[in-house]
Amino acid sequence: MKGTNYVIGLFVYIASILLPIIVSSKAISYTHIALYAVFSLIIIAGATIDM
Repeated sequence: MKGTNYVIGLFVYIASILLPIIVSSKAISYTHIALYAVFSLIIIAGATIDM
């Protein structure tokens, strides 16, 4: 589980840098909000599974 935890952490770190850039470069639409909500749900699910 340690390996997957590091991969998830790295993915979240990269996404936390890229997502604001992508969102700020375009007008925020409902699609972006929906994708961000789904993405954050996946992060929460992954965190609870690791626990």
